[in-house]
Amino acid sequence: MSKTDAPIKSTLVAQPTDADHRRDPRHPAQTVVLIYWLDDTGLPCDACAVIRDVSARGFGIETDRCFAVGQSLTIRTAANSLECVVRHMQEYPNSYLAGLEVLSSSDGSSLESSLAKLSAAIAL
Repeated sequence: MSKTDAPIKSTLVAQPTDADHRRDPRHPAQTVVLIYWLDDTGLPCDACAVIRDVSARGFGIETDRCFAVGQSLTIRTAANSLECVVRHMQEYPNSYLAGLEVLSSSDGSSLESSLAKLSAAIAL
């Protein structure tokens, strides 16, 4: 076998996914919450959503609505209300998945405490 006929050795390196670039791990969830926002004219709107995952800084919701990245939403849970901002939006055939960052909570608790309460409520 000549040098040109020698088998080529290659090493495949897995390409990083979006999940590999996340700062915090996601924990699966499935609980219904109410979301509130203001429409383009300033009128209040509401809808149901399903929390799909929770992390140290926020969570992912599945909804039938498309929100703009940067849009403010309020999430109401049994524990409290969480002021959030949409950081990511992905369209699927029958729904949308929004990545939300929690900015504050109605009871004044820290972000970590608010998300711990949310996680505890989901675990019930």
